[in-house]
Amino acid sequence: MERPERWRAGWAAVRAAPGETVVARIGIPARALRHWAGDERGRRTEPGPYRVLAGRSVGDPPLTTTFEVTAPG
Repeated sequence: MERPERWRAGWAAVRAAPGETVVARIGIPARALRHWAGDERGRRTEPGPYRVLAGRSVGDPPLTTTFEVTAPG
């Protein structure tokens, strides 16, 4: 299954004063990982690793992690 290199799956806006640390929690809904599977006439999620990038903008993603989808859905 070909996937785009990047796509936006979630976002959050936070405000911080200079020198202040804040936490932003961003959930990734299951539907963000689904694609149209024409042979099955429906949407599905491919099993495998997914990489998550986070940052101030698409061009500045200093944080990264991965998670694994273990069963097709």
